[in-house]
Amino acid sequence: QTKQYDSALSSVEKAMSLAKAKGKEPKENWYLLLRVLYYDKGDMAKVEWVLEELIQRWPKKDYFTQLSGIYGERGKEARQLSAMEFALDQGMLTRQQELLNMAYLFLGSDTPWKAAKVVDSGLKAKNIEATSKNYELLGNSLRAAQEVDKAIPAMEKAAKLSKQGEPWARLANIYLDNDQYGKAASAARTALKRGKLKSASNTQIVLGMSLYNMKELDAARKEFVKLSKSKNENTKKMAQDWLRF
Repeated sequence: QTKQYDSALSSVEKAMSLAKAKGKEPKENWYLLLRVLYYDKGDMAKVEWVLEELIQRWPKKDYFTQLSGIYGERGKEARQLSAMEFALDQGMLTRQQELLNMAYLFLGSDTPWKAAKVVDSGLKAKNIEATSKNYELLGNSLRAAQEVDKAIPAMEKAAKLSKQGEPWARLANIYLDNDQYGKAASAARTALKRGKLKSASNTQIVLGMSLYNMKELDAARKEFVKLSKSKNENTKKMAQDWLRF
C-alpha cells in the first residue's frame, strides 16, 4: 500500500517459502499478490509462472484468458491458442469479445473451420451480436476453410446489414469465384454505388468479368474502357488486356 513493491515482493516470496517448508499450500490471494508485483516490475516470465500455478490449483476463466494474453506477449502463439481453446472447451468463454478473440486466434493459426464454428455458435446463441462485421468474419472464415457454399449466405447477411459498399464488393468476389455471374454483377454495382471502397477498380474488374461471362460484351467493354484510363498501371494494363481479348 505504501508502494514499496520490492519489499512487498520479498515478503510474499518469503511467506510462500515458509508455507511450503511446513507442507502447507500457499493461498490463492498470495499468488494474486505475486502476479501484481511481478507485473509491476515487468517480469513477464514470473507472471507467466504465477498464472500457470493458478490455473493448476484454481482453474478459473480469468486466469486462462490472462495467461493466454501473457503467452501472446511473449511470442508463445501455440500456448496462447491452447490456453484459450481449453477455456472454450470448458464453456468458460461466453462474452462477445472473448469469442471473437478466440476466432481470430484460430484464423491466425490456420484453422479457419474452428474460427467459423466459434462465430456461428456465438451468433446462434446470441452471445455474438448479429452485425455486418461479425457475419463478414463468419463468411471469411468459411471461405478460408474452402466452404464457399456456406460462406455465401453469411456474406449476404453481412452486405445487407451494412450501409457501406465494401461488404458488397467482397460478396461480388465470392459470387464470381462461385460462377454466379448475375449475382456478382449486381453486388458489384451495389458496391460501386454505395462507395467508400478500398479498391473501386478491383470491383469494376469483377463487374466487367461478370458481364463478360454473362455474354454481355458491350456492357463489359464499357467497364474496361473506364478502367483503361486508370492512373494505376497494373489496372490499366489489365483493362487493356481484357479489351484486346
